Amino acid sequence: MTDQNQKKRTGMASLAAAGEGEDFSVIDAIGGPRGVIESMLPGVLFVVLFVVTSNLNLTIGVSAALAVLQVVIRLVQRQSVMGALSGLIAVGICLIWAWQSHEARNYYMFGFLTNAAYIVLLSFTLLIRVPGLGLMVEFIRTIPTEHFRAWLHGWLDDKPLRRAYTIVTVLWIGVFALRLIVQVPLYLADSVALLGTARLLMGIPFWALAIWVSYLIIATPLHRHIAAVTVTAATAVMKVTTQPDRPDPVKSRKETMNAQVRIERYADQGRCVGHIDGRVVFVRFALPGELVQVALDEPHDRDDRYWTGEVVEVIEPSPDRVDPAWPLAGPLAMGGGVGGADLVHVSLEGQLRWKAATISDQMSRLGHVDATVPVERAEGDTENGGLHWRTRIEMIADDDGRPSMRRRGSHKRVPLDTMPLATDNLLAVADREHVWDGGFEPGSQIRLSVPEPRKQPIEGNYAVLVDGELRAGNRHLMETVTVNGRDFQYMVDANGFWQVHRQAPVMLAGHVIDLANKALDGMTSACIWDLYSGAGLFTLPLATMTAERTRMLSVEGGKTAVKNAQRNLRALNLPDVDARCGDVSATLAHVPAHLSRPDLVVLDPPRAGAHAKVCRQIAQAGAKDVIYVACDPTSLARDTATLISLGYRLSDIRAYDIYPMTHHVETVAWFTRIGR
Repeated sequence: MTDQNQKKRTGMASLAAAGEGEDFSVIDAIGGPRGVIESMLPGVLFVVLFVVTSNLNLTIGVSAALAVLQVVIRLVQRQSVMGALSGLIAVGICLIWAWQSHEARNYYMFGFLTNAAYIVLLSFTLLIRVPGLGLMVEFIRTIPTEHFRAWLHGWLDDKPLRRAYTIVTVLWIGVFALRLIVQVPLYLADSVALLGTARLLMGIPFWALAIWVSYLIIATPLHRHIAAVTVTAATAVMKVTTQPDRPDPVKSRKETMNAQVRIERYADQGRCVGHIDGRVVFVRFALPGELVQVALDEPHDRDDRYWTGEVVEVIEPSPDRVDPAWPLAGPLAMGGGVGGADLVHVSLEGQLRWKAATISDQMSRLGHVDATVPVERAEGDTENGGLHWRTRIEMIADDDGRPSMRRRGSHKRVPLDTMPLATDNLLAVADREHVWDGGFEPGSQIRLSVPEPRKQPIEGNYAVLVDGELRAGNRHLMETVTVNGRDFQYMVDANGFWQVHRQAPVMLAGHVIDLANKALDGMTSACIWDLYSGAGLFTLPLATMTAERTRMLSVEGGKTAVKNAQRNLRALNLPDVDARCGDVSATLAHVPAHLSRPDLVVLDPPRAGAHAKVCRQIAQAGAKDVIYVACDPTSLARDTATLISLGYRLSDIRAYDIYPMTHHVETVAWFTRIGR
């Protein structure tokens, strides 16, 4: 039984409660008496006033005033305004349409379009055998935050319930279609009075009737479905608690969360692979060869092809296992749970082995290339124990206004008084600006940016941002990157993207330029593309590559980053770079003739990779060499296979551990066209 004080469910939410034994009320489902009046009044006023006065402008003005008044009244009474506000928006669209067209009948055009859209969408769901009304009702009942497939099949596989949802979906298609069949001829005949009357009669009354019939159809099968799921869960608990000798490693309802697993190999996303009764399980905070106790992620009884879980006890540890240098980032069972350091349980050398193995495995499986990939560690990381490398950190203020991070699998925010991954200079700024003291608005986003490496004191070259607003320092930061003995300066937005490791810009830019020099091989003039170019980390040194002239096209999707790149290019007097903002693929479809045949392409795409279309555009442009900077081995491997199929070979590949304590790794691959 529901609490009397609980807010009454309306619309589809009322159908979602049909199987829970709640009393059903049609009047409550359509918003109660007040909801009915507020829904019908604007339409009644419009048709009556227009029929009486024939003055469209007066009718529109009074109707608009009434719609606004309804929202104001709710605000004054401190009641929910969402229903009235959505009604205001819908009425506003109708009134604007009528006003712009100077035809009263067009007040009803938006309704025709929405009804037609519902017909199309619901019909499509029937074609794919996922009835739309069932999808809406079940989504309201249980939001599928994860394991979507299990959630979908949980109700689709119940044949009586699926049949009921299908019938109800057909019913609603009929309601929307009948509205159009009756009202469209009246619209074409310009009979505003009859059209308005039909709209009112086929509005709330039809809605109420459809809701009631839908409830009658789905209530019984939905109730039986909920009861069956409950009984199944209870039976499972009884079985596992009364049969302790069963071979399943999951022993009781409490123990269904736990299983003993032998870890077999590395996987992606900082996880390792094991098996439970033949089913794959991906385990966080594990290492190959270990025997561990694993807590499975909910739901525990799902029929997915794989499970996920986390180590709660290490029975036989790997030689690479260490005590977490940052315990808060370790396993939940060991007092951790915050993100940002999913390899904190692995030795530094073990992290390199992990990342090298992952890259090689992905290149073999997806790229169809056998490659041993060396992983280079940044200067100072060994001495710092893999800590103090981040030049940018982000946190959220907890309910007490303190900087915090969310604990995995919950809404709990864990307060912080330091950040072990942050650079010493960033921590100094945090102390100086009293960041750890708190005092922030609960829920606000806190970001600190402190450029490295630096050849001058911090002074004002840092930023503390709260919800994107500058709290201290400067919004525009100066980054200095030394490449082949030359200093390049970059003005970057404090809230924008820049490599977060203090040495990453130097390491990556230096290696990319070394490869570019090999690719261009003494050319005095060249055309270069720099794709996904950001604020121009590679653009600036690439633009100075050749002795005579380097023509360049740089493409980036972020407007702020492109503005910064253009500013940085002007500061170095590099006018031969066409820095464009836009989607990479769309931009490459319209390249000026003098930039259409690149000698070299450098690309640094986001985690999803460049994808086949961009790879094909690069090949079609005739690029002789491609330098691909990747932050995800899987995406790189997939695009490697594409480039090889387009006539390129992998000439060089190496990786940089610019994300210590995490599974992330940056890889740089050099592709050359066969027969260039």
